[in-house]
Amino acid sequence: MLINTFSEWTVYRIHSIKSNRAQELKL
Repeated sequence: MLINTFSEWTVYRIHSIKSNRAQELKL
């Protein structure tokens, strides 16, 4: 359970960082 939650959190963080990078490039 703990590992699965950590994996989901990591994926969320990576997606969030990519989204922020995309917004910066658009600006």
